[in-house]
Amino acid sequence: MITEPAAASHSPNREPTGPSPTGRTSEATASTPGGHGKHRQRVVETNEYVGMLHRVIDALTRRLCDDPAGLIHVEPLRRHLRDAMNIAIAVNQDKPGGYSLGELAKILSIRRESVHHRARQGRKLITDLHTRPGPTNLRKPGGTMGGRRG
Repeated sequence: MITEPAAASHSPNREPTGPSPTGRTSEATASTPGGHGKHRQRVVETNEYVGMLHRVIDALTRRLCDDPAGLIHVEPLRRHLRDAMNIAIAVNQDKPGGYSLGELAKILSIRRESVHHRARQGRKLITDLHTRPGPTNLRKPGGTMGGRRG
């Protein structure tokens, strides 16, 4: 989950809501920096965040219909999303109390072998991120992803 300032309203999500396929629940909570402030913080559930991404992609589609030269950006975005999925699989499998290959396979509706392959690709991407100069993850001090450091 991600925290953001409360918004006036959100349009309906494309993604269905409900419990995760594994029955796990998130333990994250929202808090205002310093425990007080002018703006109230709210929790943005993953399905809401994904719904926002769908709306952004729909807007990109409309934009590309008017400017086909922008189609050159679609393939790099697809690769970026694939890489994000592989990194998330690797991090979720590797962290203490993380998801098993079977749980991840069930969530993704793919074979365990495919999850294993994606996790391996994700670990390679994480290693590559750590060997590049500059920040690798702005969410955690020290720039480590999922506690792994190359």
